[in-house]
Amino acid sequence: MNGIRIAVLNQFAGLTDDEVAAAVTALQIQVHEHFEPAWGIDAEVTFYPDGQAPAGCWQLVILNNSDQAGALGYHDLTNEGLPLGKVFAGTDLAYGNSWTVTASHELLEMLGDPDINLTVFIENSANGGILYAYENCDACEDDRYSYAINGVQVSDFVLPSWFQNFNLPNTQYDYCNHITQAFELLPGGYIGYYNVNAGGGWQQKYAAGQSLKYSMRAYIGSRRERRRTPKVQWIKSNVNKVLTSKNRFARELTAEIGLRPITFTVKFYDGKGGICFFDVSMGNDGKCINSDNGDTQSFTVNQAPGIQIIVVTGSAPNGGKITVEVTDARGNVLTTADDNSFSGNIIKSFIKPYTLN
Repeated sequence: MNGIRIAVLNQFAGLTDDEVAAAVTALQIQVHEHFEPAWGIDAEVTFYPDGQAPAGCWQLVILNNSDQAGALGYHDLTNEGLPLGKVFAGTDLAYGNSWTVTASHELLEMLGDPDINLTVFIENSANGGILYAYENCDACEDDRYSYAINGVQVSDFVLPSWFQNFNLPNTQYDYCNHITQAFELLPGGYIGYYNVNAGGGWQQKYAAGQSLKYSMRAYIGSRRERRRTPKVQWIKSNVNKVLTSKNRFARELTAEIGLRPITFTVKFYDGKGGICFFDVSMGNDGKCINSDNGDTQSFTVNQAPGIQIIVVTGSAPNGGKITVEVTDARGNVLTTADDNSFSGNIIKSFIKPYTLN
C-alpha cells in the first residue's frame, strides 16, 4: 500500500450494509490485484457502516442521487479538503444500471486523478490542440464491458497505453481487452475534452453514432461537473450528522421489515406520453413519468416480498405504445408488459403479477 486510505460510507437506504460490504471486498481486490499492477497506484479500501470516516481518509460515499448528496452536505471535497467520490446508486437503479460498476468506476478514477486536474495534450496542429481528461474508466464505462469479482460486477478500465499514440502492435488498451486502439471510445463510453483553440470550456466526446440521452448529462457534484467548475468555487463537505443518522435508520428499518428495491423501466413508442404506477409502496400520488417517443426512463421503489400487482394508467395525445420491465436489485427480470396501447388516449391496466423473494 502507498498510504492512501479510502473510507466507503453507505448513505443510501436502498442498500443494506451487507450488500455494500460485499462490494467493498471486491473493490479492494480490484485495486490491489488489477489496478495497481497497471497504474502503480494502490490503496486500502475500508467500509465504515457507522458512516464515520476516520481522519485522513479519502471518501467514497454511496448515495441515492445528487440531490441527496447536496442535502446531506457532501460537496466537492471531504471536510478535510481530501478527495471525495460519489456513487449515485439510486440513480443507477432507476436507469437499470449496476451501482457496483459505478462504485468501481468512481474509485479507480479518484485514484488515477484525485484532484480532477490531470489531462493529456494532443497537439493536432502547429497552433493548438486538445486536452483530454485523464479519466481511466469513461471510455469503457458501459455495464456491458464490466467483469465480476466474487460475483460483484466492477468496471473495466483503460491502461496508460490508451493515452499514447506510439504503441506497438498487439498493445493492450484496457484491462478486459475490448479496446483496439488509443483514444477509442466503446459504445456507451465518452471522454471529456477541451479544445484549446476554441476555448469553449470542457465538452464531452461520445462514441461514434451514439444517441444522446438526458441521463448522459453530468450530475451536480459528479467528477465531470467538478472538472469544469473553477477550483476557487469548490466547497468542502459539511455533512449534516442529523440527516445521515436518519438515513442510516431508514436503511436499517428497510432491511428489518424486509423491503427490497424494485426498478420499473418504461419505454415509449409512437408519440409522447405520460404514465403513472400505483401501489402501496409509491404513496397516494404514485410514480409518474412524462416521456418523448423512443425514450426510456426508470425509477426505483422499495417493496415487501410476496405477490405484487401494480395499477398502470397513462395517456398520449397521438396514441402510442409502451413496454414495462420490472427488475430486482440484481437485475433479474420479474415481469414484463408489452401490450399496453394508448387506446383513445387513455390506458388502464395491470402489470402482470410477479413474486418478489
